Amino acid sequence: MVEIHTGDGSVYFQIENGQLHSLNEAPSLEEAEYLELEEVADGTGQSEMKPMTPMQPIKPLKPM
Repeated sequence: MVEIHTGDGSVYFQIENGQLHSLNEAPSLEEAEYLELEEVADGTGQSEMKPMTPMQPIKPLKPM
């Protein structure tokens, strides 16, 4: 579970099997394990994305 505090209240997300799900209400955290966040340098662990090749123009249609 991830709780994000905003000016309008808290927003909750569940991360499970590599997927992120938003929740409509606060979850029960009775059996939750709290993890400390670790600060990392910007870009750490991210590979650089290469730009996509431009799309080729569409050939005009032949007259019918």
